[in-house]
Amino acid sequence: MSDFKNVLKELRAEHNLTQTALANKLGVKQGVITNWELRGSEPTAEYLIKLANIFQVSTDYLLGIENEEGIIVMQNNLSDDENYLINMVRQLSPTDKKTLIDLTKVMLNNKK
Repeated sequence: MSDFKNVLKELRAEHNLTQTALANKLGVKQGVITNWELRGSEPTAEYLIKLANIFQVSTDYLLGIENEEGIIVMQNNLSDDENYLINMVRQLSPTDKKTLIDLTKVMLNNKK
């Protein structure tokens, strides 16, 4: 969650919300927002979802896993090619995903 505090600050500024105003929307004290933004504390899943709803973004965006277009920007231990493939697969229709899975199985079976 290393990017969370920066993303939260940016979203709060874009929406012209003070820490107090955001805290009121979430039903927490202003100090909670300060802890998230300055001290790097992490919200619970419940508050992460609430923040995503307030700012109309995905939880993955809040966590710095994907960008505004929904493209994965952070995958631990994956190469650039693997991240590229994941992003491409996410854009396929369910039918095309199944076709790709079937094709991949054929390709892997041919290697044996």
